[in-house]
Amino acid sequence: MSQAKINFELTTRCNLNCRHCLRDKSLKKDLDFKLFEKIINQIKAYSINRIGFTGGEPLVYPHFKEVIEKSAEEGFEISFVTNGIGLEKYASFLSQKEIADKISHICVSLE
Repeated sequence: MSQAKINFELTTRCNLNCRHCLRDKSLKKDLDFKLFEKIINQIKAYSINRIGFTGGEPLVYPHFKEVIEKSAEEGFEISFVTNGIGLEKYASFLSQKEIADKISHICVSLE
């Protein structure tokens, strides 16, 4: 089985200003959710089975729940990088069995 992975930068926005961050802080852009859905519907043909989310801060992306749900429904192994500030808000969502079973890891950056 393929271990191919695709990463999405969901947003350039962030709720912190960490020294180690490489994002372009002048941009305040979000990935168009319709574009995300279109790409998700096409990448299975390329044997991609893992999906990662970065930012900015993925948890400030307005469609965070929807991208995680769609990714889980499509059978992708999910990971994301976060500063952890919004994890409490999403804890019950991320711990739902159908979501939690698809999350391989959550990387929390420390400043």
